[in-house]
Amino acid sequence: MGKGAGEQRAAEAQSRQHAQEEDHVGISPQEDHGGTAGAVGEGEGGEEESGIEVRTREEKMIPPTYKPKKKFMQLAIAEAKRARDRGDYAIGAVITRLIGKREVVIASAGNRVKTSGSSIKHVELETLKYVSSGYGRYLPDFVLYSTHEPCAMCAGACVWSKIGAVVFGVSQDDITAYGKKHGTEEFKWRACLISCKFVLEKGDRHIPVFGKFLRPECRELFGYRAS
Repeated sequence: MGKGAGEQRAAEAQSRQHAQEEDHVGISPQEDHGGTAGAVGEGEGGEEESGIEVRTREEKMIPPTYKPKKKFMQLAIAEAKRARDRGDYAIGAVITRLIGKREVVIASAGNRVKTSGSSIKHVELETLKYVSSGYGRYLPDFVLYSTHEPCAMCAGACVWSKIGAVVFGVSQDDITAYGKKHGTEEFKWRACLISCKFVLEKGDRHIPVFGKFLRPECRELFGYRAS
């Protein structure tokens, strides 16, 4: 009896550990005091779709001169390809932080919707959860890069986390158009036709959105296959 109870407790502990690991599966954490850095405001900008708040003493905000950086979206694209290589949708995300005149990568990940078995394990949401667990509830000096426009669920998470800015490549309309033409039973490429900008505008703050950033490169992910 004692041995059986001990084995049961060990199994339960192992199960809890596995669940904790699953919460953060696929996230690649980065240091916020080194690594990939770039001067704030440099690089080619995307299509800015909304305004930005003035900085306050209480919160560090993304400066109005901010422009997205190619290297961060390229990292998101690389994560998307790794996701597809393991049998998931080719969608990737990166979260950066502005520290003084530098912008550094905090976390990056690829989608795990199919491989996790959860239809709501979107990479944007999971990456936001991961960063918030280490940096607090609000992320006003952080930027979310995603190869695909965040859906209404993920955009809502951006509102609640007070993310500093959102940068995406292909839109929900692009996803729908591809899905209708080339979607399969395995990869349907469904979309929620509520724009990220619309959801963010319904929040209690102005969050800048840079859409169609590196859109041609991100569109290639629809047909990406491992070589």
